[in-house]
Amino acid sequence: MPYRLIVADLDGTLMGDDLVIPDEVVAAVQEVVAAGLYFTIATGRTFAGAQPFIRRLGVNAPVILYQGAEIRDPVSGEAIYQACIPLEWARELLAVVKEAGVHANVFLEDQPFAEAYTREAELYEQIDAVRVQIVGDLLAFLQHSPTKIMLVGEPAQLADMAPALQQRFAGRLRLTRSHRHFLEAVPLGANKARALARLARHLGVLRHETVAMGDNDNDADMIAWAGLGIAVDNASPSAKQAADVIAPSVERAGAAWAIRQLVLQEPPLPNLAGQRRCSVPPMESPLCPAGDPDCIARAVEILRDGGVVAFPTDTVYGLAADARLPDAVAELYIVKRRAPDKFIPILIADEADLHRFVSQVPDAARRLMEAFWPGGLTLILPAAPNVPPIITPGPGIAVRMPNHPVPLELIRRLGAPLATTSANISGMKSPSTAQEVFEQLGRRVDLILDGGPTPGPIPSTIVDFTASPPQLLRAGTLAAAEIRRLIPDLVVP
Repeated sequence: MPYRLIVADLDGTLMGDDLVIPDEVVAAVQEVVAAGLYFTIATGRTFAGAQPFIRRLGVNAPVILYQGAEIRDPVSGEAIYQACIPLEWARELLAVVKEAGVHANVFLEDQPFAEAYTREAELYEQIDAVRVQIVGDLLAFLQHSPTKIMLVGEPAQLADMAPALQQRFAGRLRLTRSHRHFLEAVPLGANKARALARLARHLGVLRHETVAMGDNDNDADMIAWAGLGIAVDNASPSAKQAADVIAPSVERAGAAWAIRQLVLQEPPLPNLAGQRRCSVPPMESPLCPAGDPDCIARAVEILRDGGVVAFPTDTVYGLAADARLPDAVAELYIVKRRAPDKFIPILIADEADLHRFVSQVPDAARRLMEAFWPGGLTLILPAAPNVPPIITPGPGIAVRMPNHPVPLELIRRLGAPLATTSANISGMKSPSTAQEVFEQLGRRVDLILDGGPTPGPIPSTIVDFTASPPQLLRAGTLAAAEIRRLIPDLVVP
């Protein structure tokens, strides 16, 4: 089956420690471009730091940067996608590593900043070829959400501290080794696999038409996601385990071998030669009719891949991700610009869906479910122990069964509840039409199912069953009197 998009890691895959991409690899990439295929890189580097390699390779598709936290046009640098670490979590991480005496680089506006010019800062400059800006106390300096925080140190030191940091920031940040001297923290929803899926949709390329090559732990998810996953022979065990094929090592120009033997040996797609160019425009609109079965099928595929979909509900338009995927749920916060301390409700299509996220359903809550579901009633129920903290920061989880065919169909086809919030930027008006969603969120949403106007911003009624007796948190479509009819001891503020 022909491939259309090849994405390769830089360090350890296309080039070795000398930071020089061999002529043989460059020639193979040029053969890919001449054949009318897309070729790009996926790296933890900044856009500025990746520029020399972008030019040498002749990349002709948007580049994946910061471990997937950014996607940029290779020529103009225009951002197609960007994500940042919430400021409070970034400051917490900096405080922890400062106490441990570990060097940290903070990345803002495509620039690395550090507290002092240390041996580690110099090492980073040698590897990434980007000058570090020295600003003194990083905690005092950092007033905005960064794209990435990089810890630089000896391999053994980073290996020792990684497990504790990963445990502390589980469900909040993604920490990954990108180089033996680097441990990187990026937004939870940012990884190379998610970025590759987003880029493929942006270019109109199907998953089975993608190829991914890498060498390190941070490449493993991308290698596993691609239609053809390739690890070079010097790769880490996790990268090799994720791969379909092991290519020769980077020292033997394994990327060139993989391109020529595995990609260009496939029959070429017809009439593609010379058609691929830089500055590829995005699709004109992510809107798709909710009544079109193909649009529903596409939405389900996007959700399975960890994408974000907007759709009509019985109140306003909602924004959803697969509730089983913490990285995808984190994407909701990024798209909506939502404060990280706010919970994300989940939508279900059947009471059987509750067991995945709820530890128990009180009898009083079940009476309300029987009376008012599907409909405008949200229940906060005790969360199951395995619910990721990205969905709920507290002991309860908000659950609703909507009275609208589109989300119910999505949930049934996906086979899982949806993590859902209103499809607007936080603080702005909740949208009642698909066009209003597009005007606020644009192409940051992978797909918008257009189901026509919704009833409007009348919120669901919220009852909290983690309190005893149950408490009315918000009166919406259902009045307090209707709830009290079934729960006489309801507390109404």
